[in-house]
Amino acid sequence: MRAEIHERTWLQWLVKVRIIIITFLLGIQLAISTLSPTAAPRRLFVSVIVLWYTVAAFLILLSAIWRDTRLQARLQVFTDLFFVTAVIYATGGVDTSFNFLYPLIIIIASVLLTQAWAYATAVLSALAFTAVLQLSYWGTIPSYGQTHSDSRSLHIIIIVNWFAFIAVAYLSGRLSSRLRQIGVDLRDKSG
Repeated sequence: MRAEIHERTWLQWLVKVRIIIITFLLGIQLAISTLSPTAAPRRLFVSVIVLWYTVAAFLILLSAIWRDTRLQARLQVFTDLFFVTAVIYATGGVDTSFNFLYPLIIIIASVLLTQAWAYATAVLSALAFTAVLQLSYWGTIPSYGQTHSDSRSLHIIIIVNWFAFIAVAYLSGRLSSRLRQIGVDLRDKSG
């Protein structure tokens, strides 16, 4: 019961922080697109953000009535992964300054879920980022980036991000498991 209360607290915190981050992203991107020339369509970005707000509102309602915190955590991680990928695409793919959002999702997965889920989230993040960059590079989907990297540069960017995402999963998973162990030790000592 105590673990469920702890997980529910984390999920409620995540829902509130998600709204703050979405608002922060909206403000930054609108400022960037107003102050500097960009190929990224403002309408697409705003549509993604509005849809993300809508899903976030649904997740707030869901967290109040749904009792399965593990499944909720997985659902929230997957929806955030989807929307971060959409934001990356809508803000220029290879030129985006928002790929730091993937490590945030990986850290959240390691806090809410297990180390294995942190690694799975890292791999899914890397696959999604790779897909956006590759599909944009090959012209399968429209590219909104200012620069068009050569194949070698693109592959270096992809490889660096793969290693970074896996490293974040490893480090945040280790830290989360250590903090969980400290929590258990403290409960044992006080109990």
